[in-house]
Amino acid sequence: MKHYKILYAILLINLIITILSFIKITSNSHNIKNNELSADRLHFMSHMYLSVFNDNTLVNNTKLDSYIAYNKIENDDIMIIRYSQLDCKGCVDFVIKKVLTFFPNYSSTPKIVFLVSDLPFGVTPIHTNTIVLDKSELPNIPAEELKNPYIFIYNKGIIKHLFIPNTDNPEVLETYIQFIKSRYFKE
Repeated sequence: MKHYKILYAILLINLIITILSFIKITSNSHNIKNNELSADRLHFMSHMYLSVFNDNTLVNNTKLDSYIAYNKIENDDIMIIRYSQLDCKGCVDFVIKKVLTFFPNYSSTPKIVFLVSDLPFGVTPIHTNTIVLDKSELPNIPAEELKNPYIFIYNKGIIKHLFIPNTDNPEVLETYIQFIKSRYFKE
């Protein structure tokens, strides 16, 4: 019964995000040609599919598990911001800026983690709570194929609420982060 409630909650969140994005797309439709609107919808729906497809996936990452054990947060839900330095720089900056807007003191909690890969040799991550992944340590999930940053909740090896932001719809990302903050980061 508990699994059904979780599944319904995930589907409800995805439905809300879909509706908000659709409203945003259709409200701008008078300025957009039909083929551009169709491309936006297709792009959005592919992101939605991958978000749902990745939820409840098991992930095993030694560095992340070591970080969690070191910080004694084994039973906590952890927000992961996953990106590669090879991803669209504007997309990565967009996601990080939005996350830091909602969590300006993110460095004071180990429950917000940046999983970063493909850092150039000798470059040090600029954010605290950053785990640098080698090529062999990348999450083996379909969202990695998009080559875009994404966010999810991690607990005991399970991915929940995976979200792939789109720079064209900042309101949807803000709604998602607000949901995550109110549910998992009660102060």
